[in-house]
Amino acid sequence: MFKFNSIILLSLVVSQTVLANEAQTQTVFNQASHVFDQQQIKSHGVTNVYNLLNFVPGFQAVMTSNNSAHTQLQVRGVAADSGYVVLMVDGVKLNTLLINDVLMGSPYFDSTLAQTVEIYTGPNAVRFGNNASLAVINIITKKTNRLSIAGGDFNHQNASASLYRNTGYGEFSFFIMDTQGDGQQYASDNIPSASYVLGEDYINQPYKHDQFSINWQLGNYVLHYYSEEHQQDGFLNNQSYHQNNQFNSTNRFISNQYQYQLTDQFNVKAELTYGESEVKSVARIDEAGIRPFSEDYWFGPNWSSRKLDFNLMTNYTWSDTLSFEFGVQWQQQEQDKAGIVTSHLTPDGQDSLPLDLYYLDAIQSVTEYGPYTNLLQSIESHGIFSVMSWQMSPIDHVSAGIRLERNHGFADDVSTHIGYNRILNQKSHVSVEYSEAFRAPNFIELFSQDPYLHGNESLQPEKIRSYQLSYDYTEQDWKATVTAFYQQQSKVIALTFPDSSQRRFYNNLNNKDIFGLEAKGDYKLNQHIKLQGTLTHYFNDTYEQAFQTFATLSLLSQINRLTIGVNNILRSAVDVKAGLDSSDFASTGFNQNATYLVNAVVNYQLGRSILLSLKAENVFDQSHKVYDPSQTDNQLYVPQQTRFVSFTLTYEF
Repeated sequence: MFKFNSIILLSLVVSQTVLANEAQTQTVFNQASHVFDQQQIKSHGVTNVYNLLNFVPGFQAVMTSNNSAHTQLQVRGVAADSGYVVLMVDGVKLNTLLINDVLMGSPYFDSTLAQTVEIYTGPNAVRFGNNASLAVINIITKKTNRLSIAGGDFNHQNASASLYRNTGYGEFSFFIMDTQGDGQQYASDNIPSASYVLGEDYINQPYKHDQFSINWQLGNYVLHYYSEEHQQDGFLNNQSYHQNNQFNSTNRFISNQYQYQLTDQFNVKAELTYGESEVKSVARIDEAGIRPFSEDYWFGPNWSSRKLDFNLMTNYTWSDTLSFEFGVQWQQQEQDKAGIVTSHLTPDGQDSLPLDLYYLDAIQSVTEYGPYTNLLQSIESHGIFSVMSWQMSPIDHVSAGIRLERNHGFADDVSTHIGYNRILNQKSHVSVEYSEAFRAPNFIELFSQDPYLHGNESLQPEKIRSYQLSYDYTEQDWKATVTAFYQQQSKVIALTFPDSSQRRFYNNLNNKDIFGLEAKGDYKLNQHIKLQGTLTHYFNDTYEQAFQTFATLSLLSQINRLTIGVNNILRSAVDVKAGLDSSDFASTGFNQNATYLVNAVVNYQLGRSILLSLKAENVFDQSHKVYDPSQTDNQLYVPQQTRFVSFTLTYEF
């Protein structure tokens, strides 16, 4: 058992508010790097927020999951879901201390429920804490009166409703959404485990996703409840299939927020959040060699947790050019169960148990989970940060911040940020930033002792440092931003294969540096047509074998009541080398093919209240493949989404 101690932090920081001119004020440190408003969300022709992130430089959303065939994020050359990205809904953090995995938080937030989506790129741990080492995503939900129904390919069905009322008892808003379908089809003759397809020519990947949210605001007090559940059974992963593959995740929280303006210069905001998360998943990942004496390899996370989170933040405006922000965070988490379901191997890694699973000192069947084992009863995390904003002159501004955090009682680290912005003229400005953050090892990486995954209690936090130089230029009809970044990952936490068995061990590996270039731009052809584009290129190999070059180009047109969006995604080919990291377990390479995808959407406003939308993702049904670094055989790949067409009818009142 760990001793939980508080943190004492003395921080002195210098920061700045950016003034493009007297009419346009922005805070460098607090401003999101990219913001999708409602019009942009409608025009990108995607059904969920993860796919929307394809149109942010440095982001790619692909299906690369080894054990549940889910969409995952690649951010600046790293598979970002396992502890590098913070996902928030209305400012409330969904990540847990137990796993830190956004994937298990169900990334399929329906884009029609989002009013805006804010993305903070690079290390943002000073304000958002552990795991905000590559990006922070904040989804702000709608507060409208609307009903929406949708249908699409593979028996896709979606229904949602939202309501907003301002009464003498406060402001009330809620939304509810249900999505389900058979999932896209995959030809059985391309699946190695054809014996499990039961004579069918095709298999489907059924899914079900529910979301619910309710808000009440009275004066300075806000009460917010949010819940979501995602279910996917009988799915296909790594070109392998079994009808007993199963995945279920739930997330829910209730948040209390209170903000009080003490004086014209000083305000306080307090937030108390209680959250629950649960994941139950298992999937067949490999076929055993000798039947019936040994059976297939199965793998999957299985855990649930409860979290209490308290945040206290204050803002103090010293003068027109100088302001301060201070914050304190405390988290405590308990888990009901924690671990990983693995294959038929016994605890000594020698004998086989046909059709059974070894799970935390207990034998269970594939379809039953049975009793669970607590790895640690409770965890605490403490953090304190300070930020200061200072306008040095009308054209020069500096930003900086510092945070000290003790996470899990064993991972203490300091995160910092410093930036400088200079306005060159009325059309352009340049900024330089240095940021650092850390990712604490999660409980599976530390304590798992099953025969397939071995934890390592000596793991140290993984550190990420980022150096960034940006240039912005704005003309009347067009604008562009170019960013060069150099990213250093040290003490990288990853799985290694010390021998030729199926057993894998977590270790801190060597450092990994990534140098890249990102760009985005808008060009207004005329009053009806606008072009938007992004470009990302890495000048060296990425750690997770992500795409080296990818770009997007969107043509958005609005004529009276008709809006049309044609959105193109281009990804380069990648050759994955054999013998990744410190292991020579992989004997063959893998070619990740070049990909060109087209999404299209047509929106038509019928009268004042009715909106008709026709969306098509991967219009030309291009077949492509993506490498999953968690695989043990580089020849396998996760099939990607085929063409998906849907129609939506929305009524606003």
